[in-house]
Amino acid sequence: MAPKPPDSRRATVNIHREYLFCSGHGAINDTNRNEHQSFKEFQEVGRWDKWCIVHLTAPNEAREIIHAVCTFSAIAVSDGSYKTGYGTCAGIITGTTCKEPMFYQAIVPGGAQDHSSYRSELTGIYSTITIVNMLCAHYKVTKGVLPSHVMDCLH
Repeated sequence: MAPKPPDSRRATVNIHREYLFCSGHGAINDTNRNEHQSFKEFQEVGRWDKWCIVHLTAPNEAREIIHAVCTFSAIAVSDGSYKTGYGTCAGIITGTTCKEPMFYQAIVPGGAQDHSSYRSELTGIYSTITIVNMLCAHYKVTKGVLPSHVMDCLH
């Protein structure tokens, strides 16, 4: 199989009768190009909802957390806050034996009329799901068993 050209671009093409129309094109965001990038780099270049994670600490590449996720021992707690038309949330993701939990904070989007304590709580839940999703994508976890290449770097 031939390698992909370095100047490849994603295109939106519409078919109208027997003609093809290119209505847009852009760079391909390929997060799998560098297999050895850190979790932080993966978070920055990935197609994630970046609004829901303003600050994230992931000690030791979050290896303890992904191990907890894969062994069904992960614990996540989040809380939302609403005051004077402004919402925020924060949370922690850890495991029953983790010594290095992950912490995150986010600012809830929307105008003052849109905010409520419920919206802040839901943003915390959404942020947690997004972070766990990023971890599973980075470590290529698709079920409750760690791939062998991840198990090797946990020991």
